[in-house]
Amino acid sequence: MFESHVRTSGRIENTRSRDGNFCRRLLSGAARIAFRNAVILGTPPPLTPVVFAANHPTTLDPLLLHLVAKRELSILVATNVFQVPIVGRVLSAAGNIPVLRGTGQVSIAAAGEAIGRGISIGIFPEGQLTPEAGISPARTGAVRISAETGVPIIPVGIWHDSSSILTILSDVGGSKETGRFNLSGFCVVEIGRPLMFDIKPQHREDVREASAFLRSEIGRLAARCESLGTRMKRAGFRRQQASSLFGLSSGEFADGREAPY
Repeated sequence: MFESHVRTSGRIENTRSRDGNFCRRLLSGAARIAFRNAVILGTPPPLTPVVFAANHPTTLDPLLLHLVAKRELSILVATNVFQVPIVGRVLSAAGNIPVLRGTGQVSIAAAGEAIGRGISIGIFPEGQLTPEAGISPARTGAVRISAETGVPIIPVGIWHDSSSILTILSDVGGSKETGRFNLSGFCVVEIGRPLMFDIKPQHREDVREASAFLRSEIGRLAARCESLGTRMKRAGFRRQQASSLFGLSSGEFADGREAPY
């Protein structure tokens, strides 16, 4: 009986692993389609676990972050999104982490466990869609995860072509949410240099100051992306031309690294 239970448990774990791999591949494929005209700039981050922290101008930026990271990634996502049929199951199976307002430490602990398994984390410090002008104050989750685990934060700036954005109001997990969708897939992303803060997670003032610095760095990168994207659009540049101009395009780093799944 015991051997039968072990075999059954093994089959369940193998099925979960296959489901997770399939869902991660599904998200990666969806990212390539949704952001088919993405221009990604910057130095590839280390292959060891990191925390990717980005601004959040459109609803599908979590997919874009998968395209940027090119590795297994657990993204902190609002709990109500997990309640959306099919979408929630895919996000959960792929290892993403639900975030319920007021229970941040639970999500931070889950992120720490993922990092312990060699998985990188994706987070949007604003905790909401970025306003049309500027970015919102950063919450402290990214810095706390980094301080507790000792892994660096990779700031990421994102700009989308506003003329291609469709804004809709929809029901997400029982609450009304504004969604923004980039119909053209044209966006510019810049990956910043790793940040490490010599602070302890329980020192709240230090964490707040580090989070404010992280916000300013993300904002700086996003502004650079906007400047470049606007110039490209005015000059009629296409994604293929960005490769020769900047050495990177369509989700490809300079070293040609591809997603491992």
